[in-house]
Amino acid sequence: MRIHKVIEDSWLKTVQDFEEEKKRGNAWLWKEATLRLCFFRHFCEQAIKIARILAETAFHIGEDDYKPDLVIDTIVNGKLETTVFEIKYFGKNWETDWEKLQKYGVIGWDYGCFLAIGSLSQCDKMPKKVQKDETWGHLYETRALVYPTPRLEYAPYFKIAEGLLKKALSGTPYVILENYGAKAIFKNFIINFDMISKENKCVVWVSIVEGFADEHKLKNIGYDKWLSFDDELRIQPSESFIGNILIGEFDANTYRNNIKKVKDSLDRFREKMKFL
Repeated sequence: MRIHKVIEDSWLKTVQDFEEEKKRGNAWLWKEATLRLCFFRHFCEQAIKIARILAETAFHIGEDDYKPDLVIDTIVNGKLETTVFEIKYFGKNWETDWEKLQKYGVIGWDYGCFLAIGSLSQCDKMPKKVQKDETWGHLYETRALVYPTPRLEYAPYFKIAEGLLKKALSGTPYVILENYGAKAIFKNFIINFDMISKENKCVVWVSIVEGFADEHKLKNIGYDKWLSFDDELRIQPSESFIGNILIGEFDANTYRNNIKKVKDSLDRFREKMKFL
């Protein structure tokens, strides 16, 4: 299989993975390293023999060191061919990395490929055709494979919970639970940012350390919405206090007005807890 076909097929599968992750909100967590690993996984799945792999290895050209993201030697029809990759995931300096890619032919490599996912404006600036350059009698070809995508608006739930917590409770120690949300840790209580109990909502509730407060004291300071757990450990209303208080249900986003609602509610709660 020709190396160009291998690269194109690997890139197509990488883009398909990206679109699936975007639907789940996980593309928000991707970095250039993620894109590189995803592409490399699909590259290794192709019907081609790999002879060598290098990642961010320094090569000196002129007066500077260059560290291409990925270099892969393959054997095609008994011939050794080297392809160098520069990979971008949004970010800056696309043109600079494309210019770097043009310089690698002097090393003796055969192909250079610029792989990138980013905004439409970033992708539009990249060359559409294969470029060929001959150095000291050696032909070097470069091309760009790019995939434009709209701004990533959907963050995974635990990142939304973290964003709300950090803005509403600045400086507070906390723990992230990927499949739940986040928990802020205080001496006598834990504030939960629960992203799984209600669809499209962040349920903020507090678990009180046993013996710190009772039902009567909490009612006196204005808190009387109690919570318990069902058989699947999801919160549900409770008729009596068993250690858990509902603060409120908030929209699952980190917009400024929503953060203010969460912060105001928690500021009131923490201030009233001082009187217990």
